[in-house]
Amino acid sequence: MIFSLKKLKQLANLDKSITLEDVTKAINSIGFELESATKLNNIQGIKFGHIIELYKNPNADNLTVCQIQFADKQRTIQTRATNLKQDDYVMAFVPGASSGEVIFAAKELKGIISEGMLVSLNELGFDSSLVSKEVADGIFSFKKVDLNLDPLDYFDLDDYLLDIKILANRADANSYLIMAKELAAYFRINSQTIVIKNKPSFKSSFVFEDFLDNKLTGFEAKMDEDFELSIQDQLLLLKSSIKLVNPVVDLSNLTLIMTGQPVHVYDVDKLNSQKLVPAIKSQVKETVLGNKEVEISNALVICNENEEVLAFPAVIGLEKNAVDKNSKNILFEIGIFDTQQTRKTTKELKINNLTSNRAIKNFALGSLDLAHKFLKSYLNNFSFPINLATISKKEITFDLHKMKHIAGIEFYKDADFKNVLVSLKSLGFEFDFPNKKVKIPTYRYDIELNEDMLEEFLRFFGYTKLEPTLPKNSVFKIQAFDVLKEQIRALGFTEVKTYTLVSQLKNEFNPFNFTEQINLSTFLSKERETIRNTQAISISEIVEYNLKRKIEVVSFFEVGMINSEINSLVLASTEFNFYQLKQKLLNLFSLDFEFVRTDSEQFHNGVSAKIYYNNVLLGWIGKPHPKLKLANAFYLEINLDRLQEFLVKNNKFQAYNINELKTRDITFTLDKKESIKDNIAKLKQIPGIFSISLKDSIYINEKHKITLHLVCDEKSIEFINKIYENLI
Repeated sequence: MIFSLKKLKQLANLDKSITLEDVTKAINSIGFELESATKLNNIQGIKFGHIIELYKNPNADNLTVCQIQFADKQRTIQTRATNLKQDDYVMAFVPGASSGEVIFAAKELKGIISEGMLVSLNELGFDSSLVSKEVADGIFSFKKVDLNLDPLDYFDLDDYLLDIKILANRADANSYLIMAKELAAYFRINSQTIVIKNKPSFKSSFVFEDFLDNKLTGFEAKMDEDFELSIQDQLLLLKSSIKLVNPVVDLSNLTLIMTGQPVHVYDVDKLNSQKLVPAIKSQVKETVLGNKEVEISNALVICNENEEVLAFPAVIGLEKNAVDKNSKNILFEIGIFDTQQTRKTTKELKINNLTSNRAIKNFALGSLDLAHKFLKSYLNNFSFPINLATISKKEITFDLHKMKHIAGIEFYKDADFKNVLVSLKSLGFEFDFPNKKVKIPTYRYDIELNEDMLEEFLRFFGYTKLEPTLPKNSVFKIQAFDVLKEQIRALGFTEVKTYTLVSQLKNEFNPFNFTEQINLSTFLSKERETIRNTQAISISEIVEYNLKRKIEVVSFFEVGMINSEINSLVLASTEFNFYQLKQKLLNLFSLDFEFVRTDSEQFHNGVSAKIYYNNVLLGWIGKPHPKLKLANAFYLEINLDRLQEFLVKNNKFQAYNINELKTRDITFTLDKKESIKDNIAKLKQIPGIFSISLKDSIYINEKHKITLHLVCDEKSIEFINKIYENLI
């Protein structure tokens, strides 16, 4: 967005000692990027003048002689412009003034000395196509002004235009008021606040309704007869390449660049109804502003109760209810609209303007309140707000200890951290450190997580203080998984790569019972808006893709991330069944996993189990419930981070035992419904047993006889013979 340096400094209360270089450093330090700084013009020495007399040059029909009073003396200046009249105030290049390399001097024109040249908008560095033809072709004139003032300073013409790149997640900063707050926070001073001199004087009879994700607010105003924006405000619009239309429309455009909130205006006397509601309509044919007829198949519109289209919100209004210079009863519409539908409407209308470009980005409700306040600071007679509820600050938790591990520095123990808090509090953050809570400014929509809050701390702490450090030359636990992949390939599986991000709708399957779903605050597509809770969601799509192409025997695996940066391994196969996948898991990790049948509604309970080790949930095996609509295959998923805790061991060398292993069969007599599970658990506690397998099972006289086959060494045989003597 293009910003005026002078306006930013005024709003941020920055004094003249703060230079362009200082502002550039501040902008780049707090997370934005200054792409260019362009001087508005190269003018020096112009002065204010008051036209005392006008008359035609008798020697030239197209020259008008102006007698002009300046602060120091009266001068005669000739012009070809036809828009001037006696008592106008103007600016002039007097002798000695300059524009670029041109230095002005007195010269004779058709027999009369002309002491300089009058100033038009074009000479000041503005695009003349953005004003009326009369103003564009003529001299820039205005109401009474102190002739002793410097025009460049008074009209903010000694200015730089800053092209600031705003990050996608900070669309709120596409506004003067927010960017000024950011700069003021950097320099630790208070920015200007909006002053509303008048209170609401009446209740509007208009009714606004919301629709789906579209929030519609506004108010009604009765305009003063002499209402107009100041010259400074009009020039600020021109600096943003916004065309001047009429005072009310210009005020709505000024609100856009000052608050970042699109505003639409209606002439109340041209409306046939007092109810407005957003809606999506098909086959819309209307005449938009500029007398252009459009016809689109599907659009987001503002309608009345008779379904008459009144506007394309945040894109463009219609001629039939347009505000003109004679409009005095105005309805201001201030809304937040569905970005996807707004983008479609903009594309169909083939309209690309500052309003639509802002509307297709995200908003927080605080933007509505900011726009209401800014507009009312310019008005004298306005209604109570329509459909605007009190907006409260969102509260999130934060953890400085976790932030330290991410940032690599205990920034909160630095002496400058108190200044960081001063800056953030000036932006509207409210901290509750004992309870690890923070309230977020109402205009910020992008702060959801601990990491988001870390970014806010570091923006004002200073990224340059994060010193780079060499990585430690130590073995990172994740490296073991490289060997793991080779082992899995050897078992007959093919590695695949899938997206970590999925849609919220597909993320319903949650086999690890995570309590928090990690959603993105900004995303490019609804298909990639949240971090998956299981890799089964993603790998299922690969299986389904192959099945649809008649490739019916597949076995895939992936090592990837789920939920809050948890590494997991997933296997998916139409080739191997439950028991075969179970055996492959045992072959991979050589741990005595416990498989417990699940009764969760998320699983096909007849063929699914949770996987435990030492009473810790590590994963699951089987099939998800058919209602989840995953591909028909067997799945196995293991939390590798938790599993790694049990794999890391300090192995000690033991002398090789050359003796042959022994075998023993033990028969247990159990009640009919009694489980063999506890007996197997006791056997596993005996050192030296290498394997336990089922040899025989039979029911006799309401008793269940189970014979287990053991393979073990000599010492364990002696122990087993002693303990289970009567069972062998």
